[in-house]
Amino acid sequence: MNRLTDNLIKILSLGIGLAIGIVLIAKVCFELSYDSFYKDVERIYIIQTGTSFKQALNDKANRKVSAK
Repeated sequence: MNRLTDNLIKILSLGIGLAIGIVLIAKVCFELSYDSFYKDVERIYIIQTGTSFKQALNDKANRKVSAK
């Protein structure tokens, strides 16, 4: 009985590992193919803008100093 349980655990672990590997490979393939249908795909860039809380506080403090 102990050997049967060990074999079932090994088979289950192998199946889960293979499933996770397949999902990761599919995710990588999807990310690499994203937006590849556009003409001149190597010239497409992503512009991200944003501010952090610390930067916002510094900007606010600088405006107060400049206003005086």
